[in-house]
Amino acid sequence: MKPSLQFSVPCLDIDAEGPGPQSFQKVFYELPIGAEFPYKLSYFYIANGWCSGRGRYSQTLKILNPDGTALLNTGEQLIELDSLEKPFMIANRLQDLVFQAPGTYKVQIFLDGELVLEYPLRIIQAKSKA
Repeated sequence: MKPSLQFSVPCLDIDAEGPGPQSFQKVFYELPIGAEFPYKLSYFYIANGWCSGRGRYSQTLKILNPDGTALLNTGEQLIELDSLEKPFMIANRLQDLVFQAPGTYKVQIFLDGELVLEYPLRIIQAKSKA
């Protein structure tokens, strides 16, 4: 039984320290950049949670530039669900991505090569406080 994508969360940090569940910190839907473009972002995360499935599958995460060309392709990442009640999470730390210009980028999540979710990731030029 194929799993469902329960969530896809872009965030600037994930706190996995201590007991209890992981905590997403600084969740965003757009990133204001207060510097010149092209801009290299040191890192951020996209965490994907899968549930209600059983078996072995592969996830692929892609980020497309505003012109539709590939900025990032993680390649296949293994997902293994032992039971319908036990979810599986992949937290990708995306390092040193270079955003050439402000615009609407696209995040795509694939399961076994099939697109299951696409959403916009806006990169905007922050207004200076002049």
